[in-house]
Amino acid sequence: MSQVSPFHQHYKKKDEHDSLRPERYEGGDDDDDDDTNPQGRWQMSKVSPFYMLYIDENVNRRRLRGGKDDDDDDDDDDDDEFYTMGHDGELDICGKFIKCCMFVANVIMFIGGVVIVILGVWTIQEKGFINALVGTNLFLGSVYILIFCGVALCGVSFSGCLASVREMKCLLLTYALAVFILLVMILIGGILAYTFRDKVHSSMEQEMYSSIKTYGEEKALSRAWDDIQEVLECCGVMSYTDWKGHIPESCCRLSSGKRVNCKVFQTSLNIWKNGCLNVTEEFIRAHAAIVAGAAVSVSSLMLLGFIFGLVMFKMIE
Repeated sequence: MSQVSPFHQHYKKKDEHDSLRPERYEGGDDDDDDDTNPQGRWQMSKVSPFYMLYIDENVNRRRLRGGKDDDDDDDDDDDDEFYTMGHDGELDICGKFIKCCMFVANVIMFIGGVVIVILGVWTIQEKGFINALVGTNLFLGSVYILIFCGVALCGVSFSGCLASVREMKCLLLTYALAVFILLVMILIGGILAYTFRDKVHSSMEQEMYSSIKTYGEEKALSRAWDDIQEVLECCGVMSYTDWKGHIPESCCRLSSGKRVNCKVFQTSLNIWKNGCLNVTEEFIRAHAAIVAGAAVSVSSLMLLGFIFGLVMFKMIE
């Protein structure tokens, strides 16, 4: 390079800075270079073909990007990799299968969340009177947990469908974390509801015998007794004799839509013979099993959604 004049060195730097065409370095199309710069081809003959390819690639990239710098291009490439899946945004067969499975699983999860909410609200509104006589809030507590999880599951499953369609890596990660948290909460609620089945007998028997003595004095307990005897068609704790002659009207059977008089004398035709303890226990056991079964079923779908979310997250490079 000792033979190159300062003018030629300046000219070479200017060419590299302005991203001139590769043809000029090859000495093919620019006649001025052949006349005024006879040593130009000798200079560029020392340049590696790989370097020429690198210059040409950067020129094209700058033109497509509107003149952005390489650093900006790198940032844009990183953003594209963060939000798109696969090579050039295309999914392979395995990726499309995972995407389809995740979308279907989230649709079913959304339906399951709606079912859990409806079941929980129905249990509280229609059968909430039982809570006043069972002696514990464990059952309704588990129902409230499942209602909250059902509402949250609807939102999370919707975001899961969006993440699978848009292939957004950040949303997939958020979805996977949310599903894992809800999965744990739903399992806890289902386990509490199922565990309650084994504790309902002793606590409810004690509470019923205690509250039957205050019937007519406490409005909430009196209303609970009337509701449970009318709805479940039972009377007393073990039988109508627990009322010791002071039989409430809710123990009497219906005839043509009206209550028959069962306070004077009692027969199987005018009074409910079954005690409320066993009937209520069977009712709670059945509904606790339904709630627990729904929780386990939805949890299984959530586990699949969690796995699909992680797989798609790993497939995005």
